[in-house]
Amino acid sequence: MGGRFERPGSGEAYEWPLASGVEERFWAKVDVREDDECWEWKAYCNRQGYGMIRNGRRMAKSSRMAWVLANHRPIPSGLHALHHCDNRACVNHSHIYVGTNADNIKDKVTRERSKFSHPERQGELHPLAKLSADDVREIRRVGIGGGKGRESAKRFGVSPATVTLIVQRKLWPHLP
Repeated sequence: MGGRFERPGSGEAYEWPLASGVEERFWAKVDVREDDECWEWKAYCNRQGYGMIRNGRRMAKSSRMAWVLANHRPIPSGLHALHHCDNRACVNHSHIYVGTNADNIKDKVTRERSKFSHPERQGELHPLAKLSADDVREIRRVGIGGGKGRESAKRFGVSPATVTLIVQRKLWPHLP
């Protein structure tokens, strides 16, 4: 990793250096339990369910901060704080390890937390699907040139952007 610890483009890690008093504020927001249990973050969580804490002028994920506090160093640039327990609000440092984005994706698929882990819920089998496989084939057959994409979007009740992504095979890529 070359020893650099920074958020891309910022020049420094967002959980490092530690601001004055951040460790005390951190532990005041944690429900510490037995060593093998999840330690729940009791303060603000973002929309994805990750705890957040202010470190000086920046916000940091509480799971990253838990790892930093336990290891007394920043997480190297480009690496993530991953959970053994699959609990995004957990800050038990024994449940958190550092890994790459590829490690995170592999873990997500292995633990069946990925859309790719559930092929029975893809395409028209997804409960929120608006299109059938036949609709997608028709959209691809017609194409998007000359206003045809907007016409297909209106016909099938989806956005023009969705039609473009279908034609480009970025949506419904599994369909021939």
